[in-house]
Amino acid sequence: MTRKPNTKTSKTAPVRAGTNTKRKLIDAAHTLIWANSYTQVSVDDICREAGVRKGSFYHFFPSKSDLAAAALEDCWHECKDELDAFFAVKRDAKTQLKEICRLILDEQKESLASNGFVCGCPYALVAAEVAAGNTELHTRAEKMSELYCAYLERVLKNAAQNGLIEPKNLKRHAREMHTYIKGAMLFARLTNSLKPVGHELELALLRLSGIGTAKARTPRKR
Repeated sequence: MTRKPNTKTSKTAPVRAGTNTKRKLIDAAHTLIWANSYTQVSVDDICREAGVRKGSFYHFFPSKSDLAAAALEDCWHECKDELDAFFAVKRDAKTQLKEICRLILDEQKESLASNGFVCGCPYALVAAEVAAGNTELHTRAEKMSELYCAYLERVLKNAAQNGLIEPKNLKRHAREMHTYIKGAMLFARLTNSLKPVGHELELALLRLSGIGTAKARTPRKR
């Protein structure tokens, strides 16, 4: 997912000032928390980045936690839109997996260009940081991870239906692949390198899924 500030406006009606302010706060929260950390970024920092008054912040969000939850939700919906658009077209499992890897790499390239370093996964970073102190944020991040796993499972089901892999334990294998992705993104942040989320990630997921080494079998009846 390549996330950019939301600049879409209606062609038939002007954007209300309040809607625009809320949008700015969500974009600012995503930018700052992703590049720094949840605890390091203050409400003042977010308001300064968004160019809005502190009173406007509390008009839309009771707390920084509520804004962070909204930013995570918004980030997920953008990611979901890209994945849905891609999965709407029939493709083979190997192409689907490679496209997921491309989206991940593009996201990290964007973070490198914008911040000067590779930022990793915003869901995993926030969840790890607040695990002991903010159940709502942690639960929200966990939910998004589960939703992402469902797309990986769709790739595996596609492969199984076409006889590339055995149709067993697909949900578990999808979670294993997701765990590897999160680890690769964390390592990319730690080393400030795109290498762990580049071709290395693609090869690893093809190997973990069994798709990369699969020999064609008779496709399963649907």
